[in-house]
Formats: sequence, C-alpha cells, structure tokens
Amino acid sequence: MPDRTVIVGDIHGCLEELRALLGDLRFESGRDRLVSVGDLVGKGPDGAGVVRFMREGGHEAVLGNHDEKLLRWRAGETKKPLSDTHAAHAAAMTDADWAWLEALPLYLEIPELDVLVVHAGVVPGVPIRKQRREDLLLMRSLRPDGTASPRLGDGRLWGSRYQGPPRVVFGHDAITGLQRWPHAIGLDTGCCYGGHLSALVLPENRVAQRRAFATHAAAAQGPLRLCPKAELSSTEPRPIVWGRLENGRPREVLVLATPAGEPRAYVNVCMHLPVPLDGGSRQFMNLAKTHLMCGTHGALYRLEDGYCTEGPCEGSTLEALPIWIDDDGWVVLD
Repeated sequence: MPDRTVIVGDIHGCLEELRALLGDLRFESGRDRLVSVGDLVGKGPDGAGVVRFMREGGHEAVLGNHDEKLLRWRAGETKKPLSDTHAAHAAAMTDADWAWLEALPLYLEIPELDVLVVHAGVVPGVPIRKQRREDLLLMRSLRPDGTASPRLGDGRLWGSRYQGPPRVVFGHDAITGLQRWPHAIGLDTGCCYGGHLSALVLPENRVAQRRAFATHAAAAQGPLRLCPKAELSSTEPRPIVWGRLENGRPREVLVLATPAGEPRAYVNVCMHLPVPLDGGSRQFMNLAKTHLMCGTHGALYRLEDGYCTEGPCEGSTLEALPIWIDDDGWVVLD
C-alpha cells in the first residue's frame, strides 16, 4: 500500500501546474500513488504532455469527457471538428499515448481507502457497475425525479444527495468549484481558466492547491436568468453575449420564442461561413419574420430547431444551447 494517495482534479493540459503541485507535496513515485479524475486533455497548453507524464510515470486516471472526445474523433465516431486546442493535443499524441488513453476505465475503486474515483458523478442508489456511461462522464445535478442531468440548473448538485459509502472523488464541474460533501468531494477548480489545480491527499484527508500560472481558456459561465418567458418574441430575437469563441471574440446567442411560444437559444454564427447571421446589422430575421436569416447569403433557419431550409448550408442546423423555464417563469440559459 502506498504511503499516500494523491487524487488530482481536472488537469486539462496544465502540465506545469501539475508538476508544481506534486513538487509542493514532495510527491515520490514508488512511495506515493497519483490518480487523476480525468480530463487530462483539452483547453490547456499541453494535453499530450500530461498523458505522457501520467503514462510514463505509471500513474492512474479515469476517463473524462474531453479525453473521450479525442478518442471518438480518432475512431471516426464523430464528424464534428476538434477545437484548435484539442486538435493540437491530438496531433502531439504518440501511439503509446493513444493506447494508454483508450485503456482508461470509467471508474476506479480504492477499497483500502473506501474511495471511488469517477469523472463527473454517480446516481445515488445505483450500483457502480449499473451506472450509465454518460452519467459518469457528464452529470452535474439530480433532477427532482432522481435522474442525472449534465446541467446545473435542473436540480440539486448530486453530491449533496449522495449518502455513500464509498466516498466519491470527482471533477468536471469547474463552475461550482471545490465541493465538500459528507460523502463526496469535487476537485475541479478551473486550473485551465486561471483558477487552481486541486488534489485530495489521503489518508491525510486534506486538499492541496496550486494556482494556475496563466489563464489558458475562457471560463465557462453558469446559468443566466434572462427574462420572463412572456417577454420572449418570435419576431425579435434577443442577442445575449455568452462566453467567448475559440479565437477569444465574444460569443453571441440569439434567444427567442418559437411560434408555439417555446424558448430557444442559438449561437449567432452561420453554418455556411463562421460569420454572425446579422453581419453587424442587428437584423436577424427575414422580412416575413418567419425564419432567422443570414444576411451574408440569405440562408434561412427555422425558429423551432435552427434547421437550415434554404441556402448553401441547407440541411445543417444552428448550434443550440440548453434553455429552460425556472419555477418562477423566468427563462434560464445554461
């Protein structure tokens, strides 16, 4: 049994911060055990370097959703292009790195410490071997009916409902940050966003942190309350700045109501060319007010689902974002 087990939160390519944190802890390979909660790659500067460091050091990890994104892309299971950061990490990976990443488990049991390591979370009351893959990789909250949701706004944080045993150590939720529950602890403290890289040191049961050396990615935003549902229009979309694009420019979202009165949110980027639909004119719809329209080449998109019905990108669909109605009738963008 190792002297200490160090379970580290989402690294996201922040290799230098990982090295510094382990230096702070005077970590010794062979005497101490290092485990990652996943998301080794993406967003930060050196995802391939993190994978190689973990592999060559004989360290352990569970699969994160960003790790899975690279694997699915490599296997040809998705046609969606990688972001510039993910593509750079993929290009720097060796065959040995890919093989190690492909072999990562969805969960890791450490019975001598009564600990279970997963990336995102577990549904209380469901045996680990019966947990859904997507929940282990993506969940953040529990809906009122007890089912898992990847969104924060759908219910209560899952860790607040989990009663154990075992104690669960997880990551994935940088928006909430460090979570300390009686039977679960969340370690994603947004290192890649300029926050901290956090680790749980066992059996000391203490959290160690190292502040990021730089801000490597634009921080994700939490749920945003927009307006009462009755104020949304099917003829005048409401533009909202929501995060940033890969190139650092603000990402604008068009929030509107369908003719049936249901809220929708679409990123204001045409699917034919990466330009705003309005081209700066602030006119987002065709003259008849029946479709969203790209002012550059006239492509028409349905309000109900963002589907392009006419134009050079016919058959494609605008990028939609999760949106729902809160208990008080307000529209919330996740």
